[in-house]
Amino acid sequence: IYDMKFHEVQTDITITNHAGLDQVVLVNKAWFDGLPDDVKAAIDDGIQQGGRVCLDETLALAEKDRQLILDTGKTAIHDLTEDQLNAWKEAMKPVQEFARTSQGDAGAAIYDAIVETRKSITGE
Repeated sequence: IYDMKFHEVQTDITITNHAGLDQVVLVNKAWFDGLPDDVKAAIDDGIQQGGRVCLDETLALAEKDRQLILDTGKTAIHDLTEDQLNAWKEAMKPVQEFARTSQGDAGAAIYDAIVETRKSITGE
């Protein structure tokens, strides 16, 4: 929002956190399977640690940008209440299911793997 200067043309922003910041690492399966177990474990660990660092840095930048927007005094920022957030999540379930299933079984497997990896990094 800050980088794209939306706050310069709008008076209100509602924080929905509806977008994801998924960093996906893809490698050739045959290559990965051919690696020694300790190397595979090191790669997996590095992905987990890197994902956490990426998330932490992104959240810190978002908080900094939020303050920069508020400091202008021109834009109000509204956070959803817990009830509003739960309603938002419920309303998005059909969209998430469409995203999961629209590309067949292979797409669903990839979607599920991304969701599980995100959960393992964020704890959510």
